[in-house]
Amino acid sequence: GSSMATGDVPLLPLAVKDDGALQPTVEDVDNATTTTTSTPSGAAVIATSDESPLPQPASAVSEAPIIIEATPLSMKLAVLMIGVACLFPWYALITSIDYFMVAFPDFSAHEIEIRFTTTFTTSAMLVVICMNFVGHWFTFRVRFAGALAVYTVSLAALPAIAELLWSGTTASGESSSVGGTLSGNCSDSSSSNENSSFSSNNMAGASRATLCWAALLSLVALAGLADGVIESSLYGLSLQAGRDTVSFAQGGQSGSGVVITLLRIFTKACFPQTIAGVRGSTYLYFGVASLGCLACFVLLFVLPAMREVHRKQKLEFTERRATAGKAAPNLKRWATILWAVKLPLILLLSQFIMTLSVVPALLVSLPSTTWNFSDGWFPVSVISTFSVFDWLGKQFGDTRWTRINQRWLLGLLVLGRAAFLPLYVLRARCIIPGDIIAYALTVAFGWTSGWLSVNCVSYAQTLPTDEHDEEIAGAVMAIGIAGGVWAGVFAAIPVNWLAFGF
Repeated sequence: GSSMATGDVPLLPLAVKDDGALQPTVEDVDNATTTTTSTPSGAAVIATSDESPLPQPASAVSEAPIIIEATPLSMKLAVLMIGVACLFPWYALITSIDYFMVAFPDFSAHEIEIRFTTTFTTSAMLVVICMNFVGHWFTFRVRFAGALAVYTVSLAALPAIAELLWSGTTASGESSSVGGTLSGNCSDSSSSNENSSFSSNNMAGASRATLCWAALLSLVALAGLADGVIESSLYGLSLQAGRDTVSFAQGGQSGSGVVITLLRIFTKACFPQTIAGVRGSTYLYFGVASLGCLACFVLLFVLPAMREVHRKQKLEFTERRATAGKAAPNLKRWATILWAVKLPLILLLSQFIMTLSVVPALLVSLPSTTWNFSDGWFPVSVISTFSVFDWLGKQFGDTRWTRINQRWLLGLLVLGRAAFLPLYVLRARCIIPGDIIAYALTVAFGWTSGWLSVNCVSYAQTLPTDEHDEEIAGAVMAIGIAGGVWAGVFAAIPVNWLAFGF
């Protein structure tokens, strides 16, 4: 045959087959150096050293491994759902302080909140650390399903355990108002402990109260363990699914606060603000929250995304066992990634320490000075304000207009949030009076919490380059979040001492 060129693309000599089709001669194909490429549509082609492509079947080329093949909408819905369910128990605890103060009248709101939060965050922190070394043996669906099952049981059991403290109230006790329980004022911010109908004399004894406290804190610790399982896995799943999915994980977590506080407002408004009303609204509140976690548990087995992830991970586990665990976490690799993300990790840690030093311990005890909220509505509304603006900050904090690209500016803004702490202390002491001041501070504090947190995590996502490095980076950031929450709980103790003098 003869050769000819069209433009700059030389063609191989062609020979006529028996059926009249043209094909390159064997000699010329053997002498040509071939390389394999892919077209934009994914079809494989064979290119000669003269860059002349010939289409080939897609199966002739090995494809890069794809972690998630489910539809993006299904994957984002799954991550959003898990994120929303993630913090249900913790938000349920901190927004029902009025109920637990009636059940435990010898403790202030600060003491109850600190006990719950310390127990919850400590157990979550320990599990987050452990799961980063053993979690790779369990599929994401197994981890999430187990945690959500624990959530469902613990949320249903919490008010049942507290109910053991009620030893039969009088008629006046059932109808008396609980307005003083959480609505302190500037002249006496410690009045929250006194309730004429419920005192330690109405309990079945100190030993019974101690037993109930132990049972309650055990359930809180159990919920914290489940939270650690979800926290350690959520960002690893979202990073593997795609970096645009991370915002759904963060939005789900902050949206959890919005959903649960709105639920608390609804259930609180449905009942009179008496002791019987507080009990009824709390039962409804925890019951609906428990059903929400149960619904998320069911969706794990329904959504196509989670079924696809589970199937692929089972295949990966089979290969991992066949290679004697070569994919197990490597400490040297962990150290390398930890060093790579050290700056956003430190910033995220600082961010959560400052947030948890105010929320929820200080917010649940802020006195209403202008509008004279009663029956516990002021702390519920302030915490709801924080939850809404924290969610808005995370949802819209990583757009083209709000993204922080300079690391020095991100660090400066995170450290600058420390200015909120003395302002909240002054507001708690009524040196800066006015309910509008409390709401304005909370709006700014909530927005910066979500906005800067999402920028810290987004900055960390740009550092690793390998697919498995991204999963480890997500786990490292989860440790940073859990560590910041845990440290923030203890940082809240001196902050609250400055604010309320206890």
